[in-house]
Amino acid sequence: MSSTMGVMGDVSSSENEYWATIKPPSSGAGSATVMIKADGVSLNTSLIITFADPFTDMEGGSGGCAAEGNVRVLVVDESGNPIPDAYVMIGDSEVSDIYITSYNKAPDGSNVGRTDADGFVEFHDLGVNLNGPLTITAAADSRQYLTFIDIDASDFIIPLAPIYPIFETGILYGDIYLPETNDIEVGIMLRDMSINSLTALNLNTFVSEFGCYPLDIPVYGNINIALPGNIYIPKQCALGSLFCLLTLPEHKYISGHIE
Repeated sequence: MSSTMGVMGDVSSSENEYWATIKPPSSGAGSATVMIKADGVSLNTSLIITFADPFTDMEGGSGGCAAEGNVRVLVVDESGNPIPDAYVMIGDSEVSDIYITSYNKAPDGSNVGRTDADGFVEFHDLGVNLNGPLTITAAADSRQYLTFIDIDASDFIIPLAPIYPIFETGILYGDIYLPETNDIEVGIMLRDMSINSLTALNLNTFVSEFGCYPLDIPVYGNINIALPGNIYIPKQCALGSLFCLLTLPEHKYISGHIE
């Protein structure tokens, strides 16, 4: 066998079947004519193979030829750097023996693979199970997984965004535990409104912006608690019966906003 483009590999055979692998040319797209000789005689039949430019957009996507038994996947991070040992699966679930990888053999190729040091993994099938359209999922440690659905292509670049850890964005200083008090009088103040506004009240909009309410609590000392600005608390005793152990100061109010 010989080809007008690309590099022809060694010819293998099994009974009356012969095959070889052609590596595409470095120049990219083009068509190659494969010619066959048997016992020094050229056969009248020739094969035309079309090469496509590889897909190179590191932001992700697909390209190349239609799948037709050959798929290459590159997994990269958000900066376009390859991710080695990433997990890649073709299809909706793992199957260990779906692809035929040798002529005249039973299927023995898995639809799951791991990327190499350069971030690539390849899948090959001499049968029909790797024909497009395909669904391909990629995943890696500490990365969000990404799935391409129903795409008929042979060249994929799949970018995986990082999973950002949950961390504190602020610290609230104050007392967590307060003494159990008597029931106290509290009012919520709203601005003047129409009947239509009153009948369409949204409870989530009842309170206004929060502010500090200073208290002097025995044992606990001086503390501040957060209260909505439109909460009114009259001065009153909050703890004790015969003797008042905790006096609440008046908390004046501002009108709340109603949407």
